[in-house]
Amino acid sequence: MSENCRVTSCTVSTKPDIEIAWYHGQSKVNLTDDVRYRMDSENCLYRLVIMAVNVSDAGDWRCLATNSYGQCISACRLDVVGLAFVLY
Repeated sequence: MSENCRVTSCTVSTKPDIEIAWYHGQSKVNLTDDVRYRMDSENCLYRLVIMAVNVSDAGDWRCLATNSYGQCISACRLDVVGLAFVLY
């Protein structure tokens, strides 16, 4: 049985448009090449979804929103125990 996990949400409302990047630890998540990760967005809310969460997904996660005026970061820590997970 695999579980999916919505790691964090970033609510961003800006002009000009923004670029959203997700990081696991210090590594940027490749949303194009890695099918396990998906970004959902609705209006100004951006979410990272991890498909089939496993223990290697544990750790610090960040959402970095960038535009010509600067950057904003939302962060969380994901703990994975077996197939259960705790997000705080």
